[in-house]
Amino acid sequence: AAEWRREDPDNPEIDRLCAALYVDEPDQTWRHLSSIVERHPAEGSAYEQVALAHQMYTNNFRVMDVAFSPDGTLLASSTNQQVDLWDPLTGGLIMSLEGHPGTASWLLWSDDGSKLAVAINNTPNAVMWDVATGEQLYTLEHPGTQFNNVTPAGWTADGSELITVGWSDEVRFWDAATGEMTRSIVRPDEMITSLAMSPGLAPSWR
Repeated sequence: AAEWRREDPDNPEIDRLCAALYVDEPDQTWRHLSSIVERHPAEGSAYEQVALAHQMYTNNFRVMDVAFSPDGTLLASSTNQQVDLWDPLTGGLIMSLEGHPGTASWLLWSDDGSKLAVAINNTPNAVMWDVATGEQLYTLEHPGTQFNNVTPAGWTADGSELITVGWSDEVRFWDAATGEMTRSIVRPDEMITSLAMSPGLAPSWR
């Protein structure tokens, strides 16, 4: 930032760009945004930029993930501690799923579109929602994950189990109806970061 300012001291965009680089560090973000007004008070768009930034950053607004429902009629987006369900044709907000115990991040729909699994950023937890009722069904915990993150990675072919991975040596299977862990696969000394199920085939490992 200091080097940019030396090269082009009268450019207010430098402060805005610096603020964008610090999106995860509110104190640094506001330092650069405040500089727009302090250093460029005559800049017509300065106050508009800061007002918009205020709305975004004070609400910790950041889209972490988006996912269409299997039939394409709903679009889910995760921001802060909630997940919003949108009509992708009109852009209208249909429902907000609120009350996550942290920042909602990765999203995974069930194949029939009735459930939505939501990972909680920087925790070993994921929350399951009933989309029709907006009810929070249960919270899963996949401990021992590196970086303390878990990812809902897939469903078994019959939809009866959710599968999670978490930058660890273990894949976990969960009963979709109750949230109870049913089994796991462990690969010692390996880090499992993703998983893909072949279409139409039930897993054979136990």
